[in-house]
Amino acid sequence: METTFVTGLYYNLNDTEFNGRISRDLHYPYSTRNILNTEENVCIFTGKDFTTRIADFLSYSPHKNWKFEIQELQDTKYYNFLKEYKKNFDLVQWRCYEIMYSKTDWLRTIVKQNPYNSKYFYWIDAGLSHHGLFPQKFRRNDSGDSQFDQWYNYNLFSNNFVERVLTPKEDDKRLFYIGFEQEGGLLHYPWLPQVFEKPRSHNLHFISGLFGGSAEQVLWFCDLFDERLKKAFELKLLPMEEQIYTSIAQDYNEKFKNKTFNFWYYPDPDNKIYENSLCHLEGRAPKCFYEMFL
Repeated sequence: METTFVTGLYYNLNDTEFNGRISRDLHYPYSTRNILNTEENVCIFTGKDFTTRIADFLSYSPHKNWKFEIQELQDTKYYNFLKEYKKNFDLVQWRCYEIMYSKTDWLRTIVKQNPYNSKYFYWIDAGLSHHGLFPQKFRRNDSGDSQFDQWYNYNLFSNNFVERVLTPKEDDKRLFYIGFEQEGGLLHYPWLPQVFEKPRSHNLHFISGLFGGSAEQVLWFCDLFDERLKKAFELKLLPMEEQIYTSIAQDYNEKFKNKTFNFWYYPDPDNKIYENSLCHLEGRAPKCFYEMFL
């Protein structure tokens, strides 16, 4: 196993100073358990109060190649600064800024520790594997009886995906990321021309749910993120992490490779969101998110 995945898993943030999505108490741990099916190493950043609960969930997986990294959100790199700074903004309530800004810091920590003697390091969102993104036909045959077992246990998270899509050829030093194709805008976030160095494209957005590569390139990316985030703070901005990531990928296009999509949902009979959302493509053929895993 040459790869280490890094993720973060924290509970019940939506009614706290940290914000975050609601109803994720089961979503995230079930999804994380499916990520273990890649058979790669996984380092999970979390708070000490969450470890017992997470360990109980993961104990049902046959794959034991994971470890905790304990860090309270109050101890993250930007917490003290953000505590006052965030008061000047209308926050995106379903996103935790401390986690967004810690992804690169946590990646950097694991690259430097390299607890599994890995060659490649990837950030992966704990909730990336869920029924809203993957069709029923990819559910694992050994999914349990509970509804959550069935909703989050997909066979596209496998060692084959890692080897075929993520593991680079020996001479390929580029960083991998998932790109969302959207003409005329940066998803639902405004453009930040102040943090770009070169003329920017309005039709490719860096998705922060899965990205990474070799240790050297990951460290370069993490350091550059800190530089640009600092610049954004000096300009009195509060960007999403994906806005900074997008600026880096576009300014240094030669250092990146990607797989792209333009539609989150999938065409299953029970997925009404798919049909209702096709209008947003404005006539373009859908490239579904899950197809990147095939």
